[in-house]
Amino acid sequence: MSTDGLDRRRLRRAAVVLLSVAVVVAASVVTPPSNVLSATGPFGVGADKWLHLGAYWAVTLLVAAAFGSRRRRALVLAVAFGVALGAGVELVQATLPARAFDIADAAVNGVGAVLGAATYVVGRRVRGARGGRREGNGG
Repeated sequence: MSTDGLDRRRLRRAAVVLLSVAVVVAASVVTPPSNVLSATGPFGVGADKWLHLGAYWAVTLLVAAAFGSRRRRALVLAVAFGVALGAGVELVQATLPARAFDIADAAVNGVGAVLGAATYVVGRRVRGARGGRREGNGG
């Protein structure tokens, strides 16, 4: 693959990460519908916590995939990014009239970030075991 193709691939991956971050931040600052906040999800856990978990799982999975590295440092950075984003969003919410800082939300964001990186690692291992590795695709 040419260097231009690799650069375009990295640019696409970065764009997907930025878009996912923008969606999470935008969803975090708008006034939420009251029925979502009061709904109970699986295992008696509030639906909002499941939304937090899924959002930060996805963002961190996409960041890990964008790095496309087998290095532990890249995964730690991906998790750190997800945790920092989640904590930052909670701090911003503390300043908004229709939102509030919630330490439980921040904790769930962190759990989602760890699970996103773990999903990336498992996916890489499964692909590697199946012989799905290709040179130059970050995987």
